[in-house]
Amino acid sequence: MDNTYDQSGHLLSSGTDERAEPARSQGGSYLGKSASGCRELTVKFTSTTVINTGTITYGQTKRWCWSANKVTGPNGSGAPVFTRYVCCNATNVKEVSWSPYSYFFQYDGLGPNSGHFSQVNGKFTICLGSLCADQYPYINIETHGNGTYSWYWYDGDYN
Repeated sequence: MDNTYDQSGHLLSSGTDERAEPARSQGGSYLGKSASGCRELTVKFTSTTVINTGTITYGQTKRWCWSANKVTGPNGSGAPVFTRYVCCNATNVKEVSWSPYSYFFQYDGLGPNSGHFSQVNGKFTICLGSLCADQYPYINIETHGNGTYSWYWYDGDYN
C-alpha cells in the first residue's frame, strides 16, 4: 500500500500529511509528480457513535495507474477500482448502508481522464432503546494523471 492514515488523519506511511480541518474531518495530499506508475491508497478513520455506544471504522481503498497524464484502472485500462471498508465495534447499530460515486474529470489542463474522483457515502442508524440517530460519514479520494492525489474524510452529520 502507498499511504495509510489512522483515525486522526496521521500519515502511517510515505507522503505528505496536510490537514484540512482538525476536528471531525481530515484531508491531505501527495504532491510527488511522476510520468507513470500505479498506487494503492487506503484512507480510514474510527469514530465514536452519536449516542456513544461504541465505535465505527470506515475506510476506502483505491487502486489506480497513470501514464501520459491519464488515470486508468490497476491493469492499465478502464476505471480505478475502489472499495469501502466498514467495521462496527458498537452495540445497537440498526442498519448499515453505503453508496459509491465516481467519475473522470480534466485535472489542471492535462486533458480528458487526467483526474478521477471517488467517494463512498455511508449511513449508520444507531439506536438506544427507541431513541435512534443517523450518522453519515464519507471519504473522497481524487487521483491525478501526474501521480498526485488528495483525500478528505468526514465522520458524519448526526440527525
